Amino acid sequence: MKNCIYISFILLGFACSSSNTEQTKNAITSDSTIVELDTNLGVVENQNNGRVNFILPRVDTALINNLYFQQERKLDKGYLYLTSNFNKIGEKDSIFYHPDCDTCECGYLQKFQYGILYKERCLESGIQIIYEFPTLKSNDIRQWVEALFFTVNHIWEDQNNYVEKEGGAGCYYQIIQSDSKTVVDVYCGC
Repeated sequence: MKNCIYISFILLGFACSSSNTEQTKNAITSDSTIVELDTNLGVVENQNNGRVNFILPRVDTALINNLYFQQERKLDKGYLYLTSNFNKIGEKDSIFYHPDCDTCECGYLQKFQYGILYKERCLESGIQIIYEFPTLKSNDIRQWVEALFFTVNHIWEDQNNYVEKEGGAGCYYQIIQSDSKTVVDVYCGC
């Protein structure tokens, strides 16, 4: 894409240059079509039969894994994805504390652009993480879950539940769809 546009008139020429270079990333749609998106926007909104589709930027697993293994406190890979692709709206909100310790933080709510929410909280036997997005196509959110959280120990039990093969301790991912949002509810524990 050109960084300069030249408009010529007889005996007069104008050139304009922008220091804002367009940066693009790939997003993937449910039909596996890769589309280019502006990283300043974070998403592509395609008009389809009068309906706007929200499309997540493609997961860069190498980047996310690199960020994950470089940190001291292991932030969730989904949270790392959100902070790598979307602007935070304010600071952590609704901080949760451990049931046995009034001063021990064990969860919070973080808002991101486009109405995306991240909520983490500890439970007695594990942790719950909730990702809330504008409505996404089912295949898109399934691909997002697999790209970030794939292990050989997980299978799709049905269209909405990515579970431990053997049951028991581990992480369980449930996709909840509505007309206004798509939620991924994650429970990790025993």
